[in-house]
Amino acid sequence: MPRMQALLLVLVLGSGGARQLRAQTIELQPFVGYQGGKDVSDATGRPYDLRSHASFGLGIGIDLHHPVEIQALVSRQPTEARPKGFSGPTVGVEITHWMIGPAKTLRRRSRLRPSGAALIGFSHFATDEPGGLSVDWLSAAADAGLAYFPWSHLGLRVDVRGFFVFTNGGSPFGCIAPVGCALKFTGDVFIQPEAAVSAVFVFGRTGAALRSPNGRR
Repeated sequence: MPRMQALLLVLVLGSGGARQLRAQTIELQPFVGYQGGKDVSDATGRPYDLRSHASFGLGIGIDLHHPVEIQALVSRQPTEARPKGFSGPTVGVEITHWMIGPAKTLRRRSRLRPSGAALIGFSHFATDEPGGLSVDWLSAAADAGLAYFPWSHLGLRVDVRGFFVFTNGGSPFGCIAPVGCALKFTGDVFIQPEAAVSAVFVFGRTGAALRSPNGRR
């Protein structure tokens, strides 16, 4: 099953089924951002700069009108690994994070809404070398966001998040000529920060629609 279909299935099941999902509030959050890089090395120990680069993706938020919401996230970064201090080839690297987990939005009925999320999923690494290696690693993320809603169904959101990718003891994630599939991180965890700006499109019941005469949902 394609990854996006699997992610949507998890969202539907986690929210109690399609009928309940239609009764809730769904936010679509397309974003552009910037992700940090890190030094990596090849099999001979020569260093490469996995460069910081722009990213893009989509967040999906489901407000179940309970204390905790569901947040899903797909973030993709096309970048490259460049030799540091020696002459050699540059290899293209694509990093995609697929995450889901609980989230909490404060001041839901205010125009300015801070939020936080703790996510888990996996991260996909692939290089553009012919026949190159691609790997999927378990990962987690922490997200802090701030959204502003001038209108009930449209807003602007800023997020700062960190991805924690468990790299299996520095196992190779990419191939680079002429040393083969040996491009790898040093250490067990790759921490990648991201800052992002998104538009927020709200579908379903809004906070205003949920107010009762006594001011409660």
